[in-house]
Amino acid sequence: MPFAVVVRRYPRATGTDRVRMRWLLWAAVVDVLVMLSLLVFPQGWTDVALPVAVGLTGAAVAGIARPGLLDIDRLLGGTLLYGGLAIAVVLVDLAVVGGTTALLGRRDVVLLALTVVLVFYAPLRDRLWRVIRRFALGRRDDPYGVVAGLAEQLERSDEP
Repeated sequence: MPFAVVVRRYPRATGTDRVRMRWLLWAAVVDVLVMLSLLVFPQGWTDVALPVAVGLTGAAVAGIARPGLLDIDRLLGGTLLYGGLAIAVVLVDLAVVGGTTALLGRRDVVLLALTVVLVFYAPLRDRLWRVIRRFALGRRDDPYGVVAGLAEQLERSDEP
C-alpha cells in the first residue's frame, strides 16, 4: 500500500518533494528485491536479508531528511539495473541446473551443470552483462571511449 501511495503522489510532486519521493521509491525497490531473494536463497538468508532491508530503508529515510545527500537518480538507476541483472542471472542459472537435472537425473547433474556453465554459459553471461549495461548506460559505460570520441570530434571541427 505505501508503494501505491508513492506512485500516485509522484506525478504531482515537484522540486524537493519529488526527490524525496524517489528516495521512497528506492526503498521500495530494495525491499522488493530483498523479498524476491528470500524466494530463491536458503532459509538462513532471512537472518541476513531482513536486517539489510531495514537498514537500507533507514538510509532512505536519511535521504528524505536530506534530499541532496546522494544522487538518488544514479542510486535508483543502479539499483534497478543491477537488481534486474541479478534476478535474470539467478533465473537463468536455475533454468540451466533444472534443465540438466530433468535430462540426466540427480546423479550426474552437478558435473554436467558445471561443464555447461564453464564452457557455454559463463562467456554468454559476460556478453549479456555487457549488452545490458550498454543498453542501460549507453556510452556512459565507457568513459574513455566518450572522451576519445569527443577529442576526435573537436579535432575535426572547423569552428571553436
